[in-house]
Amino acid sequence: MKSIYSIKTRIMTALICTIILYAIFVIGSITPVDINTAQDMIKEFRDLVAGINSAFDIFLNNFTISLLMAIPAIGAIIGGWIVYNTGLIISSFASLEGISVALLLILPIITIYGVLEFIGYGAMMSEGILLIYAIRRKGLRAELKILPIIILISAGILGLAAVIEFSLLEFAQSISI
Repeated sequence: MKSIYSIKTRIMTALICTIILYAIFVIGSITPVDINTAQDMIKEFRDLVAGINSAFDIFLNNFTISLLMAIPAIGAIIGGWIVYNTGLIISSFASLEGISVALLLILPIITIYGVLEFIGYGAMMSEGILLIYAIRRKGLRAELKILPIIILISAGILGLAAVIEFSLLEFAQSISI
């Protein structure tokens, strides 16, 4: 399948999107949240997490988010909003539990699943951006042939991240953290 974009262009675009998403996540995590809002956000988060019973549940949530990020034009806005709000949850946890924001930001990175999630998201967001340019350059048909491959790659990355994340959650619960 011939694309109008080189592999180098795809990787660089995905990398830039990944970095931008992580920066938005960090901005959200250092945004002060008032105590009432923080408590509400943590309650909603705990309710969401209570429904997670498998790595597949985590994958399904993250994959759905990544598909939204691939929507041309609005996907980048949706993705930015989602990761900003996830950062606000980090800020809420930090303020309510007295945990360092830096620690909460670094844990998903050193345990690898966070890096994989952001790469999966960045790949899908970049695809939404590349689709916009493909439409403008009259290369949409070629790009739509590549789209399923990008979706599968992102799904694989997000699937691996979900397995790691769920394993870590199970481990943490087994030692009563």
